[in-house]
Amino acid sequence: MTDTINNLTFRAVRPTDMDQCYALEKASYPTDEAASKTTLQFRQHHAARYFRCAVLQHADEGEGPTEGDGEGVAEDLIGGGETTAITATMAAPSPNSGNSTNTHHSHENEDSDDDKVIGFICSTLCREFTLESMQNHVPAGPLLAIHSVVVDERFRRKGIATKMLQDYIQFIQDSNAERITPIEKFVLLAKRECLAFYINCGFSVIGKSCIEHGTEQWYHLERVLPRAHCESGLSCYIVNAFAEPNKQSTTRTNGSGNPAAVVVLPADHKVDLESEDRQAWMQTVAAQFNLSETAFVQRKSISGQNKDGCIETDSMNLTTSEDDAAHFDIRFYTPTTQIALCGHATLASAAVLFKTLILPESQAPICFHALDHVVLNVEKSLLLPGTNNNSRHSSITMKFPIKPPLEIEDEDARREIMKMLQVALEVNTDTNDDCILFIGFTDLGDLLVELTYESFIQIDGGNEHSEASPLSIDYKAFSSYDGYTRGVIVCCQAPPTSGHEEEEVSIASDVTFDFYSRFFAPKAGISEDPVTGSAHASLAPYFAKKLAKDKVTGMQMSRRGGIVDCQLLWDDGTVDLTGLAVIVMRGEVFL
Repeated sequence: MTDTINNLTFRAVRPTDMDQCYALEKASYPTDEAASKTTLQFRQHHAARYFRCAVLQHADEGEGPTEGDGEGVAEDLIGGGETTAITATMAAPSPNSGNSTNTHHSHENEDSDDDKVIGFICSTLCREFTLESMQNHVPAGPLLAIHSVVVDERFRRKGIATKMLQDYIQFIQDSNAERITPIEKFVLLAKRECLAFYINCGFSVIGKSCIEHGTEQWYHLERVLPRAHCESGLSCYIVNAFAEPNKQSTTRTNGSGNPAAVVVLPADHKVDLESEDRQAWMQTVAAQFNLSETAFVQRKSISGQNKDGCIETDSMNLTTSEDDAAHFDIRFYTPTTQIALCGHATLASAAVLFKTLILPESQAPICFHALDHVVLNVEKSLLLPGTNNNSRHSSITMKFPIKPPLEIEDEDARREIMKMLQVALEVNTDTNDDCILFIGFTDLGDLLVELTYESFIQIDGGNEHSEASPLSIDYKAFSSYDGYTRGVIVCCQAPPTSGHEEEEVSIASDVTFDFYSRFFAPKAGISEDPVTGSAHASLAPYFAKKLAKDKVTGMQMSRRGGIVDCQLLWDDGTVDLTGLAVIVMRGEVFL
C-alpha cells in the first residue's frame, strides 16, 4: 500500500482518460444515478478545470491492494452520485483549462501511457443549486456543484478519497484568485452513509434535500471557501437562545431571547485553542460581534480516530467508539475577555451544530468540553408549545447542577440589601419588608430576591410585557452592596392565569408560567441580561420546592424576554434546562 500512495498523483482529467472514468462511474453507482459517458464528456469539455483525477503512475493493469490491506475508513462508502454537489470558491475555466501550472500540483502536465485512473471528482459551476442547474455549466457561476467523488473499489478504505478531495479543495482555493467573480462555496448532495466522510473533510450538513435523483434520500451539504487573500472564511451564526415562540413568527424587530454569536472552526484543520495567537484572534472576533458572548466550537480530537483524522462512526451520528455523544471543544468570549462558561451561548452552539454538522434527525447528544475540563451535556428535545417547526428552530436541553439559594438571615445584611433594592428598583421598604418574600445567595455568586407579584410588575424599566407604568432603574445602585459577585436575580411567583391569552404576558395559549424573573449584573458589565440560563439552576429548585413540583417553567421578563423550561432531577442533583434557539443570521468571518 505504501508503494500505491507514493505513486499517486492528482491532475486534471484528459479526453484520453474518459474510458477509465466512465468505467469507474458505471461500477460505482446504481443505473438510475450513474452519469452517462456523454454527460462525463460534456463536463470534461466545458468544465475541464473542475474535473480532476487520482492517477497511479506506472501501474500494472492488474495492480490493486491485497485483501485486508489497511484500515477501514469512511471512504469505503464513497461513490459520489451524479447529483452529489459542492459549492466552492474557485477560478473560472479558460481555454484548455485542464493544463494548470499551479505549483501545488507539479504533475499536471506530465503524461504517461502507463497512468491508471483510480478515482476522480467532477463538478460544474452554477448560479443556484437545483437538479436543472446541474445539467449545465455556467462559467461565471458562484457555486461549484460536485457531481461525483469516485474511487476504484480495489483502492477504497485506504484514505485515497480523503487525499483526493483535500487536493481538489486546495486546487480550487488556490485558483480562485484568478476569477473576477470568486466562487463562494462548494455544494453537494450525499446519502446518509456518506455524511461522516464529508463532514470530516470540512463540509456542513444543511439538511435534507428536496432534489430527487434515484430512489434514496439525499442530504444537502456545503463548504464555504476562504476568499482570495483572506486568512479566514469561517461559518458564523447569530442565534437567539431561550427565545419566545410567538415573537419569532412576527415581523417585530426586537426579537426575543438572548443573542449569541457562534463561530464554527474547521474540522479538517485543527488549531490550538489555548495558543496566544488563537486566543487573541477569538477575542478580536468577539469584539467585532459586540454581543454579550461569542462561542467558538471545534470538533474535538478524541480516541477512535483513524489514520486520516476521521472519527470512526456508527452510521452517521458522529459518535465515537466509546460513547454515543459527539464531542466538541467550546470557548466563550465577551467583547473584552474570555469567560469559563455561558449557558445561552452553549444553547446557541448546540442549535448550530444540530442544524448544520450533525444529521437533523440524529438523537445523539453533544458533549461540549469547556475550560478547566468542564463538560457540558446537551441534547435535542421536543419543541415547546407555540413554536413554529422550521429549519431555524431547535429545542435544546442542557444539564446543570442544582444550585439552590441559601437564605440570608443576618439582619444587617438584609438591611443593606433592602436599601440597595429601594434605590435601584424603587421598592418601598421604609415601613416594612412585606413586598420582599425571600433573600438568599447562590453558589454562582448571585443574590436571589423574591418579591410579591404586585411589586415585581412595577419594576418595569420600559419592559413591554407589562401595562404598569415603568419605573426607572438605577443600575449603578446594584453595585453598592459588596455581598455578591455576579448578579442580582429578582423574581416572583407567577399568578395562576399566567401564560393564557387574556394575560398581558401571553406568548402561547397552552403555556403556563410558574415564575417570572429579571437578572441585573452591572458588576459583570451588563445592566440587564436578556435571558440567563445559569440563573435557572437556582430559580428552578427554589420554585419547584415552593410549588411542590418537579417541573417548572420560568419567563425572564427583560425587554427581549425569554422562556426556560426546567425539569428537576433531584436524585441526580441536576436540572434539565430547555429552551428554544432560533438561528437569525448566518455568514462568514474573514478576520
